[in-house]
Amino acid sequence: GTIELGEEMFSARLLVKLGFIKARQDRVDGKATPRERLLSPRSDVSDDARDLVMDSDWELPHFDDLVHGIMVPEVREFGAGYYKVTYGWLLVCVGTMAAQILIVFVIIKDSLGRSETCYQEEPTAALRWTLHLSKGCAVSVAGIIMGKELMDTVNYWMVSELLEGGHSTETMVSAILRTMTILGVAGANVLAYMYDQDPANVFMNMTALNFVGELGYFLLDVAKRGVFGRHVSKTLTELNFQISLVSEYPDWFRTVQTVTVAFTLLFAAVFAILLTFVFEIPACQADGTPSGTIFSRSEE
Repeated sequence: GTIELGEEMFSARLLVKLGFIKARQDRVDGKATPRERLLSPRSDVSDDARDLVMDSDWELPHFDDLVHGIMVPEVREFGAGYYKVTYGWLLVCVGTMAAQILIVFVIIKDSLGRSETCYQEEPTAALRWTLHLSKGCAVSVAGIIMGKELMDTVNYWMVSELLEGGHSTETMVSAILRTMTILGVAGANVLAYMYDQDPANVFMNMTALNFVGELGYFLLDVAKRGVFGRHVSKTLTELNFQISLVSEYPDWFRTVQTVTVAFTLLFAAVFAILLTFVFEIPACQADGTPSGTIFSRSEE
């Protein structure tokens, strides 16, 4: 069936790798187009470099038997542009992921530092319900976005397993880190909303945190505009994120997909209820300290 990968940095990296592998397989089978033959490695490329890549391709299933829609990059293999769109883009992906993890860590730490927040003045019933409904709405949106990004990660892992001949270390590590970051952003959303006293701040935090979670998608758009060079821009712009798989999906895919959807719905429902009806910011005492905890209502 047809599957659409998320248009984000790691999926782009995977499609670039698969495109180069397809080009090599086509050359071996004599199916390469004139353009693909023009982009083949030059004769001055070392045999060791050429053999190292080609030997690994013999272990992979042939793409024509498994998938349609993989685009061959218009970059000469082992030329100057090749290293920019492979290793250079990988460094950009790693740096962006590190920035996301750092931002999520700082936001969670800041939110935990506000755990003793309290109302200096008792809010009106209208303001209280506006705040609580805003929190419930924001965490529901955050849950939906979390589910989208988790499914993109599942699809990314599945395509890699089918087309890269098993478990790719790069894919496993990046998928695990992506999942941790997605869950971290979701947790940061909950903690940030929990201690907010202003409905406007709730939605500003939602926007900021969702932007952090989608940095990988934003970075791909930036790269397509040419910020990282002409070769990277041209290669990423021509990628096809919608591919048709001829082979059957792995047995684990349906199970993981179902679990992901169920987890997303459960996360959104549970925290929407808690933030709307259960968690309550306490009033301040005369000395400025909170009269209770945010969980007081559920403890009563």
